[in-house]
Amino acid sequence: MPDHTIPSGVPTDVALADETSTTNNAGGYDPRSFTPLTFCDHRQDFLDGRDSPSDYLERCLATIAEREPAVQAWQTMDVERAREAAAESTARYRAGNPRSSIDGIPIGIKDLYDVRGFPTTEGVAGNDAPSDGRR
Repeated sequence: MPDHTIPSGVPTDVALADETSTTNNAGGYDPRSFTPLTFCDHRQDFLDGRDSPSDYLERCLATIAEREPAVQAWQTMDVERAREAAAESTARYRAGNPRSSIDGIPIGIKDLYDVRGFPTTEGVAGNDAPSDGRR
């Protein structure tokens, strides 16, 4: 089991966790009860047809929408393209032909890295020019 200890200085009233979390006195999420939402736990359900990358993505987006006001982790999201990619992945799973063991996994990339078409803000307000994928 991974160690989910929160380093000193990090507020303990905000953490991304699943619905099994308890809240602390401040009304936020208690990181000591953190249970990660992992793709690996769902892949077999994709293969068996009990779940799909599209449905998994929608649950991830719902979690982000619910918690983003407190967590403030997302600078930019391309929800439309994520849904398109999830639909393509869902079709491959239904056809019994996923591309790889990580086909259908939604990803987030820290804004420190250049990604074509997304701002590389490096956590600096106003530093929001879209990247061409090169520095």
